Amino acid sequence: MKAEVSDAFLCIKFWLALYVGKKIFAKIDMQKYASKIYFHVKCITILYGVLIVIDYSLHIFQATERYGLRSEQLMYTHPTVLVACCVFLITILLSLKNYVTGSKKYIIILLLIMCSTLRSKAFGAALAIVLICYFVFVRKKKITLRTMLLFIPLVVILGWDQIQYYFFSSIIPDSARYQLLTKAFEIARDMFPFGTGFATFGSYYSGVYYSSVYAAYGLSNINGLRIGASQFISDSFWPMILGQSGYFGLFSYIFAVMMLLKAIQGIRKVENSYYAAAMSGICYLIIVSMAESAFVHPIAVPIAMMIGAFLGKCE
Repeated sequence: MKAEVSDAFLCIKFWLALYVGKKIFAKIDMQKYASKIYFHVKCITILYGVLIVIDYSLHIFQATERYGLRSEQLMYTHPTVLVACCVFLITILLSLKNYVTGSKKYIIILLLIMCSTLRSKAFGAALAIVLICYFVFVRKKKITLRTMLLFIPLVVILGWDQIQYYFFSSIIPDSARYQLLTKAFEIARDMFPFGTGFATFGSYYSGVYYSSVYAAYGLSNINGLRIGASQFISDSFWPMILGQSGYFGLFSYIFAVMMLLKAIQGIRKVENSYYAAAMSGICYLIIVSMAESAFVHPIAVPIAMMIGAFLGKCE
């Protein structure tokens, strides 16, 4: 029971944070505190930039290599954490755009820092943010579903090597993400329509308490999915939703995200900078949900609170 309750909270914390942001943080006067918030974000951005320049020269932080180059992660445990922090800072800067001057250069610096991780998801998210800013601030248009569909080919091109590796490469049978995805469809078919339940597949707690589902579906010998060495178990999102809650849960979650996107459209009527920030945050989570825990990742909480705060300003 402890595992199930903990996992259930993990799965709904994004939506709880959204509610908290809407009910509490919507009351904050962004214009009143804009200069103070801006100062702190500038300091963090400059610190990131200085540390990366130093790290390129002295290699003081742990890092991996991609494409023969150094994949920056600074003091964080993984490059994707650095990317997530940069996205959060960018959403703050976007929300302050109409109250401060000079924010554009810091947004550009953060986008470059994101790309310094050399992760396909970072490139895709950076491109999406640039396109959102173009449509909102230059074209003065809202981001419709049709507009978002225009992003997809560019994002896919940037991340195709990783998309192919994670989702379509059956010649790599020991790829944890590939195995989680394919087995999720098997589970959804076998356990139609509600899946195996909380803490059983693809989630953090399914690894902590090591679910018997992994052995039942032949995953207990896959690298990163073994008992005691399950570091890749929670390295995906949609397979977790599909496996643990079946097709009912999958379509329900997709519907909830679509409803959130629809609600975010209303922010544009209040403030275009809030709108760009909210769209950047949710689009980032959608993009990275293809290859990491996304909506259940710790960084999803502050992003959700910010989106909730902007939604609250519409009321």
